[in-house]
Amino acid sequence: MKISIVGTGMIATEVISLLKTEVKGIEITSIFSHSNEEKAELIAKMNHIGRIYTDYAQLLKEDKADFVYIALVNNAHYEFTRMALEAGRNVIVEKPFTLTVAEAEELAAMARERELYLFEAISPLHTPNFRMVKDSLKKIGPIHFVQCNFSQYSSKYERYLQGDIAPAFNPELGGGALNDLNVYN
Repeated sequence: MKISIVGTGMIATEVISLLKTEVKGIEITSIFSHSNEEKAELIAKMNHIGRIYTDYAQLLKEDKADFVYIALVNNAHYEFTRMALEAGRNVIVEKPFTLTVAEAEELAAMARERELYLFEAISPLHTPNFRMVKDSLKKIGPIHFVQCNFSQYSSKYERYLQGDIAPAFNPELGGGALNDLNVYN
């Protein structure tokens, strides 16, 4: 499978590393950066990625990857995914899929209409413990209340305390506890 990476942030670099070391049969054809071409060049060099794009429309037109992987700031997921679907491209988009149900429904309808694949890059639904919980629900009966907690010390928290607000903490960019980490609950 050929895949084009859209983004140069932490998640994009982690996914590139995972694809290069843990998954067989994947070729990363290109990387896109709208704001940090130098970082894209470094990532491309380190991972033997042949092409860097700074124009997303050009990537969608030229790159022949089977999938476009969207790993941008949360509030860009909808627009970049919509553009990819309009260009006839299969898409894997990071979590959160979109910021609203209406956006998610629109993208799903577009993918169905165009017979394209559209996936959210979230794996907990496919883990053995999730399957165990799902299967166990049948045994315990109707659920009336669920309380979940996902706690994690963010590597960006010290910067946050100094006033450097990363996108993951910024509600205006689709960040914050509900849109970002809470999706795991």
